[in-house]
Amino acid sequence: MIENGWDPVHAYLKLFLDLTKAGKPFDGITNKNLRDFGSQLKPYDGLPGFFQHLRKWSKEPPFGDLDIEISYYVVSGGFEEIIRGCDTISKNLNEFYGCRLAGDTPTGQVKYIMRAISFTEKTRYIFEIHKGILKRQSDKNPMLVNKEVKKDKRPVPFKHMIYVGDGLTDIPCLSLIKHNYGYGIAIMHKDSAKREVFEDLIKEQRATSYHSPNYKKDSDLTGVI
Repeated sequence: MIENGWDPVHAYLKLFLDLTKAGKPFDGITNKNLRDFGSQLKPYDGLPGFFQHLRKWSKEPPFGDLDIEISYYVVSGGFEEIIRGCDTISKNLNEFYGCRLAGDTPTGQVKYIMRAISFTEKTRYIFEIHKGILKRQSDKNPMLVNKEVKKDKRPVPFKHMIYVGDGLTDIPCLSLIKHNYGYGIAIMHKDSAKREVFEDLIKEQRATSYHSPNYKKDSDLTGVI
């Protein structure tokens, strides 16, 4: 499909929807099924304690007097409803954005691509966060991202962002944030086929470093963050 011109994210969404019409075990899948699947997922080591650990750490000396407020966001090329269903993660997030599917009714079988998030599309949501545009606002008016907001009025400066990305669609966001003096961290397994690509990101200074997906207190990843 990609060789025939399909965007990778649109291609996998199309193939998934094809499976929902191909018989068991995927036939008749609804967004509720996706949420139920998300509820069964086991987070990486150290999550969700990582979220509370950083918030607690920011209130302790020598940072306690700085009034630091930590917010968490997920911008994903995966399914938004699966993220929503993974309660141990979603309840710790300020907002989360992902691909959406829709049916003929809110509770019906998914049949259509409602939203696809890929490559530079991810940067749209980074700009929304940067400008303080709430998800419920942009859902009703996607053009709000183009709204002019004076730099000194933007609540989340790029230089205060730490972007943690584990896929090739994260590269535009890693570049955007690193270019604006924030921090970009690449996540991958030791045997990942993406190792060479992510090593190049370090050389090109589009990412600060890369680490395995271990969010325990004593891991090399949390030490960097």
